[in-house]
Amino acid sequence: MAEPRPSDVAGLFDEHGAELLRYCAGRVGPTVAEDVVADTFLIAYQRRDRLADGPALPP
Repeated sequence: MAEPRPSDVAGLFDEHGAELLRYCAGRVGPTVAEDVVADTFLIAYQRRDRLADGPALPP
């Protein structure tokens, strides 16, 4: 497995951030949703060495 780069997490954010924000906003409201999404991607960045190559689930 290749060492994930910080830009990999940025790519995940670009690809999934808006959808995750909409989902979270529907569950906890827009203000808290922003914090949830920020924390999610902060943790993803901190644990980027554990990111797997390829999709997590089959298409």
